[in-house]
Amino acid sequence: MWKCILKNNQKGFTLIESLMALVVNALVLLLVTGLFQTLYHVNRYFDIKEKNIEWHVFLNQVENDLEDKEILSVQRNEVQLKVLQSKEKVTYKPWGATLRRYRNETGYVPMLTKTKNTTFSKNANGFSIQTNFVNGQTMRGAIALE
Repeated sequence: MWKCILKNNQKGFTLIESLMALVVNALVLLLVTGLFQTLYHVNRYFDIKEKNIEWHVFLNQVENDLEDKEILSVQRNEVQLKVLQSKEKVTYKPWGATLRRYRNETGYVPMLTKTKNTTFSKNANGFSIQTNFVNGQTMRGAIALE
């Protein structure tokens, strides 16, 4: 009778084999969790770097726009520029999560993306721009006129 019971129990896993399987599964889960955390931090780092590049390209574009234009108005959420010796206008204003550049209020070019809000303010020799991005980063810039 005992031989019959022992033979039936030999088909399953032992307690030690089950514990080893749990340890291996736990290690794999820890490694996967660490991998996801590392990927999150790397993605966030490159997202911040991308915003810095986008911000500097945007400021460069605004400075180039002012070479042949004059400032018509600076409001809290809009800047209007007038092309010298022409009736054309260039407007910078936010729309949703982007800051757009309009030419004669017809077409637009997205200048900044993933923004929460953008504010403009006039100062003594030009205007200032402050943008809060979705990732929590805040960028400020000042555009001076000669």
